[in-house]
Amino acid sequence: MARAATKTRRKTTLLPRKVTDFIKRRLVEAAGFAQWILLLLAAAAFISFNPADPSWQNETTAAPQNWLGLPGSHMADLLLQSLGFGAWLLVLPLAPWGYRTVTHKGLPLLPFQLLLLPVAILFLAAALALWPLDDPWPTTAGLGGYLGLGIALRFEGLLAQWGLGLYPVIYGLVFTAIGLAGYVLSLGLIGHEWRAIGSFLARIARVILRALFAVFRGIRALALSLKSEPRPRRV
Repeated sequence: MARAATKTRRKTTLLPRKVTDFIKRRLVEAAGFAQWILLLLAAAAFISFNPADPSWQNETTAAPQNWLGLPGSHMADLLLQSLGFGAWLLVLPLAPWGYRTVTHKGLPLLPFQLLLLPVAILFLAAALALWPLDDPWPTTAGLGGYLGLGIALRFEGLLAQWGLGLYPVIYGLVFTAIGLAGYVLSLGLIGHEWRAIGSFLARIARVILRALFAVFRGIRALALSLKSEPRPRRV
C-alpha cells in the first residue's frame, strides 16, 4: 500500500522533478541577486546622502538630492546618524551572503550570523566613535554614530566609577578586536573563500602598484628629457 501511495503522489505531481528542481535553483539564485541589488541600493543612498535632504530629523519641503529619493534620504539619515560608518558595515555582508546564495553553498548558520552581526557592529561603532576626526563627517554624530558614541561614553562613565583611568586608545583597540572577530564570523565565509579574496585583493594591489610605477617612470623620463634639452644661447 505504501508503494501504491508513493506512485499515486508521483502521478499527481504537476511538474516533473527535474523541472521543479530547476525552478527551485533559479529562485535561490534570484534571492542571491536580490541581496546584491539591495546592497547596491543602500550604497547609492549612502553615497548620495545630504544632511539637508528631508529626513526624520530635518523637516523640509525641498526636493531630496538623494539618488533614491525620499526613501533613500530617510534610510541613509537613520542609519548614518545611528551607526556612522557602521551603516556600511551593516550592509556589506549582503555581498558574501549573496555570493553563497547564488552559488548554492547556502547559509547554514544564518540565524547565528544575524544575531552576531549587530553586536559586532555596535562594538565597531563604539571604537569608531573614539577615533579623532578632523575633517567634517556628513553627520553630527561622527564616525560611530549616536549609538557608538553612547556606548563609548557609557563605558567611559563606568571606568570613572571604577576608578580606572585607561586611555581611550586602549579600550578602543579592545572594542575593535571584539568587533572585527564577530564581524568576520558573521560573514559566513570559510577558509578557501578568504584565500580567494586575499588573492584577488593581492592581484588588484599588484596592478595598482605597476600602474603607479609606470606613471613614476614616465614622469621621471619626461623630467630627464626636459633637463637634457639644449638651452637657447643668449645673443
